[in-house]
Amino acid sequence: MNKPMRGAIADARMLTTQQACEYTGMGRTRCTEWCIKVGAMRRFGNMVRFDKNVIDKALDAMEPALS
Repeated sequence: MNKPMRGAIADARMLTTQQACEYTGMGRTRCTEWCIKVGAMRRFGNMVRFDKNVIDKALDAMEPALS
């Protein structure tokens, strides 16, 4: 059973790599590649963050999996 989101991920707009992985349920490499593909990656100097709003829109736009 999934727990409701709380804390840093629920309150944040910009996610760290680890938070983005937890949020999407993907591993580090796949999550990073996917976030780049959907345009969620943002750079602040040499710091990388992922825009949760872009991630949500990309997830909402995905086709549902067939049973």
